[in-house]
Amino acid sequence: MVKVLHTSDWHLGKKLYKKERWPEQQAFLEWLINVIKDEQVEVLIIAGDIFDTPLPPSYALKGLFDFYRKIDDLTCLKKVIVIAGNHDSAKLIEAPTNLLSSKFHILGRPYNENGQRDEDKALAFWQRDHKVTYQRNDRERPIQIGLLPFFRSSDLLLKDPALLEQNKNSDKSDKSNKEERGTDISPDQILLRAIEFWLGKWDLAKKDYNIFVGHHLYGSFMESGSEQGVGLSGLASLPLGLFSDWDLLCLGHIHKPQCIKKENPMAYYSGSPIPMRFSEREQKKINIYEFETQLEDKSIQLRQIPIPTMRKLLQIESTPDKWTDDLDEILKAESDQYTDLEAFLELTLKFDTPEPSFIDTIREYLQEKNIELLNYYQIINQKNLDQDSNKGIDAKKIQTAQIDELFDLYLEEEGVPSKDKERIKETFHELTHTYGKTSSQDEKDEKGERGESP
Repeated sequence: MVKVLHTSDWHLGKKLYKKERWPEQQAFLEWLINVIKDEQVEVLIIAGDIFDTPLPPSYALKGLFDFYRKIDDLTCLKKVIVIAGNHDSAKLIEAPTNLLSSKFHILGRPYNENGQRDEDKALAFWQRDHKVTYQRNDRERPIQIGLLPFFRSSDLLLKDPALLEQNKNSDKSDKSNKEERGTDISPDQILLRAIEFWLGKWDLAKKDYNIFVGHHLYGSFMESGSEQGVGLSGLASLPLGLFSDWDLLCLGHIHKPQCIKKENPMAYYSGSPIPMRFSEREQKKINIYEFETQLEDKSIQLRQIPIPTMRKLLQIESTPDKWTDDLDEILKAESDQYTDLEAFLELTLKFDTPEPSFIDTIREYLQEKNIELLNYYQIINQKNLDQDSNKGIDAKKIQTAQIDELFDLYLEEEGVPSKDKERIKETFHELTHTYGKTSSQDEKDEKGERGESP
């Protein structure tokens, strides 16, 4: 039996409200190393978005390279498969390849290396770098792993695409209909034919185990809301019917762990190892697939291992008099999920009237709880707002008012004492007058530089 571990969307270097997530990510990587050792994993698949940005911070780079070094020393681990995601720099992901052992196979870009559009060279690159074979010995069934890192539609098209040539006469009636309408083949059809063309170049054998590793939108999925939008020439996602010859799809990009197809082929998004935002409530997981390579019939079993909560993200909506009770209740219910890392809190409180100083009360209470307040909202009772609006500024008056009049209205709404109004208005007038003169002079200078009349 061969064990294959599937993970993705680490987003090393990620921040949440300017707070570093590295302590959580580092804890996850250490935990993952222990899982690989304990489970005797032979193949590790990382399906993209290793980093959160194309230019990650130095600590994230060092953290990844330290992880590579540690797993390179694991004797049980024979293959490490890494592809780039939409957040990654393809060149950066591939950069350490020559410094790593032969167990690593890293692919950052689709076939057209350095913009390569020559069909013969593109096919050679595809067949050389887009496919990995793992086989213990000649007596066991091989595992073929096809790789397609994040791509843009244009990445899969040749200048004179043979993929379109092969399909020109495949549907004459459709072609004649398009000619009657005077339209060309649509962008989404071009992309689908391109995908079919390249998938067909792998020449899959039914007797082998065939794993596809991709980072994009596949099948019917549920987003967590923290994913970056990507395009597919108008397609919502790539239909899983394209992959009927495969046994398993190991996918990245969607942060919510989920199964999008149970068989023919099995298809899974592993999801991100830590929540990317406060609203992500689902349990994070890694997937371990067990391949029976010595049996006559194919057999793949899935085990999902929950990832421990490295840092709790707390999200509370409450009132000023109840929020501490709500917080204590959550802490009590989830006490087993905490590590030494302090929790992060997003707090929304509903008030009858604004209380700007209440945040000091919140911070004082949280000091003893090992909790840091990352985000705080005050919501004012709408009924009170409606009552205030009846006494407030007329909308038409706002639309027609000059800037000085608007400032007067603002001071009135804020309840600024009369004794302070004149001093504040005088300062405001000086600022706007000075800014107006400066802006006017800058505009004249710009016109002069362009040779225009001021």
